[in-house]
Amino acid sequence: MHPQIQAILARAHHPRRSVRNTTPEALRGLAPLWRQRALLRLLASGDAEVREMAMEVAVEEAQKAPDFVPDLLLHLRKLIDTNADPGILQITVLTLRLSLATAADDTPDSPPNDTQRTFAACLGELANHPDPDVRFQCISARESLNEAGQAYGDYLLAALLDPDHEVRIIATQGLTRLASTQALPALREATSRAHGHERFHFVIARASLGEEELVEALMAALPNPDLRFAAIIALGDYGHPAAIPALRDIFQARLGERLHRIAAARSALLLGDSQAYAFLLDRAHRRNLEAGYAIEALCTCVNAKSSDAPFRPPLDEILTHLDAIARDQAHPRRQSAAEAADALRSQRPSA
Repeated sequence: MHPQIQAILARAHHPRRSVRNTTPEALRGLAPLWRQRALLRLLASGDAEVREMAMEVAVEEAQKAPDFVPDLLLHLRKLIDTNADPGILQITVLTLRLSLATAADDTPDSPPNDTQRTFAACLGELANHPDPDVRFQCISARESLNEAGQAYGDYLLAALLDPDHEVRIIATQGLTRLASTQALPALREATSRAHGHERFHFVIARASLGEEELVEALMAALPNPDLRFAAIIALGDYGHPAAIPALRDIFQARLGERLHRIAAARSALLLGDSQAYAFLLDRAHRRNLEAGYAIEALCTCVNAKSSDAPFRPPLDEILTHLDAIARDQAHPRRQSAAEAADALRSQRPSA
């Protein structure tokens, strides 16, 4: 083993934390070849803390030097072939997912390249791994690659029966991304078996796939502090005007979290509530941090709903308010208002 790699390994596993914490900087000081070889060894360490440290540096390395990604893939291939420790497998999958995520996000509609196809093939082999954390990381990685197709959809449907609830939840999110209405019967069945947080995820998935009459189920989640914010957003995205009174109770309340009140007004406005529009305009003009959320909510709602909504926020009026905020030198979000107005004008259909 090269002396520089030996020194890095010794530093990473040193009994004193103050020494271990200098490992990332020491790695960055190595020549690329030795740094990459050291990272592969650290990713296979039996110490979980060392693996997590190595992952951060390895992702940074892969994004700066894409030629490191094939080495990571070869490393994963060897781990699969040798039936490696699940902790080592999952951190390697996560490292590759984060390393490749930027490219997949930048070109979501592009066909996969050779690297992505090789990674997807490895993930397919790990799909039914006995460790739930490995299975979870596999689906998460396949989602980051924007994987699609009947075979993947069938795999996600099967994952709804996984014994681990986190795997079931991320499979539900994948089916939502695929907009697979064929998944509705399986999601209904899964909802009947689930409770609490997991059941809520199934309800949101069904609503996003076009299933109606789920407003009561979403409103039932409002008292739960862990589900409240997600339920507020979902009521606006997938709800019905019948949810407006419950949303008004939230944004008109004198007490409560500011972000929840803004979110409730946003959802109510998406459902056509003029009172929510007045509330958001008032909050947008206030000279505090809340104004930024209100401005963002107003812009989201301008063209978000079809003309059959009871009320639609008038674009010209919103632009007038945003321009006024942008001119207010004392307003902390005047720059955000100016940028929002420019964005809305650029989206306006030409005459």
